Amino acid sequence: MAVRNSGWRLNWPSSPLLPSRAPSTRGFKLYHSTALGGWVVVREQNNETESTVVRATQTACPTNTPCAAARHGEWNHAVGVYDLDVVQIRLYVNGTRAATEAFTTPWLAVGEVSLGGTYHGGKLISPLKGAMDVRLHDRAVSDDEVRQLFLQPPVVKSRWKSETASTATPPVTPDAGPAGAGLTLNKGATLGEPWVDGGLTLDGVDDYAATATGVAPVDTGASFTVSAFAHTAGVPTCETALLSAPGAVKDAFSLRYVPSDTPDSDGGRWRIGTSSADTATAESAQVKNGQFYGPEDWTHLARSTTASPES
Repeated sequence: MAVRNSGWRLNWPSSPLLPSRAPSTRGFKLYHSTALGGWVVVREQNNETESTVVRATQTACPTNTPCAAARHGEWNHAVGVYDLDVVQIRLYVNGTRAATEAFTTPWLAVGEVSLGGTYHGGKLISPLKGAMDVRLHDRAVSDDEVRQLFLQPPVVKSRWKSETASTATPPVTPDAGPAGAGLTLNKGATLGEPWVDGGLTLDGVDDYAATATGVAPVDTGASFTVSAFAHTAGVPTCETALLSAPGAVKDAFSLRYVPSDTPDSDGGRWRIGTSSADTATAESAQVKNGQFYGPEDWTHLARSTTASPES
């Protein structure tokens, strides 16, 4: 078993953020302790009342002494990792590994996960005063992955559910994300067959949808991800565009279906294309994938680009 728990929260002395309880002891706990000098991730050696505690502890401040390095009253990103492969507990604070301890006796906690405090003897102790955003994952994460979580937490900028549309001409289906970039349904594009939420139906001739603002909701020169569920009404006989963000000369990215020369035995390829710049001589790159049944089946497609933090 691999456990990772992380939270963005306000620092507060000796406040548990995320304990996982078992009948006698805790499977793990992530908390801040002024007494120990910083953030702490804990695992018990076993599920016995007198179990030995293993702690990976940050030493941002002297023991029992609050200091500026503790960043009280500010958002902090704390990550606790148990890595079964290397039998160790790791603690990360604001993207940097703060402590590592060996832990060789993993065991399964069968109680609930508690946020903002821990129960002992039927009572809530060390309650949190602050705010948090907690995620629990089922594998260990690396140093670089933690750094990326801290530097670039994913934020949904736009989400088009295609459930409703305005009565304007042409109609606009709203953006459920903070960018507010509704989609204009052009040339007869309509709301249609739902899959996850609603759905967008196009005739394959001249129907299309485009952001009503006229611009992409994300900075295509930096890191971003775009995803969609899609299927075709039949097997296309030529390249078919699903998503694109055009510039003056080149597309910043495009996602297309490319048919096979042998459609009876090969479902074709979904292809992502990108350009290094918006110029006629810019270098282009493509990635293809054919690991799906066929374009007529609903398929989840995602395109992700990672730029450096300075981009």
